[in-house]
Amino acid sequence: MNKFKNAIKYSNIAFQMLAIILVGVWGGVKLDAWLGFTSLFTVICSLLGVFSALYVVLKEFIRFK
Repeated sequence: MNKFKNAIKYSNIAFQMLAIILVGVWGGVKLDAWLGFTSLFTVICSLLGVFSALYVVLKEFIRFK
């Protein structure tokens, strides 16, 4: 049962990470379309999403220990 709880816990972290990155990409695409850039904000918001997701994941790992 403990292995099952760990699997759920870590898959939840993976889904959180995916959601944060996807929101960053979506926001960047919308900003690019609104402001008329090709891919400037998509790249910037994607990187911000990755760094934000890593921050959230590291906070979760520290909280679990």
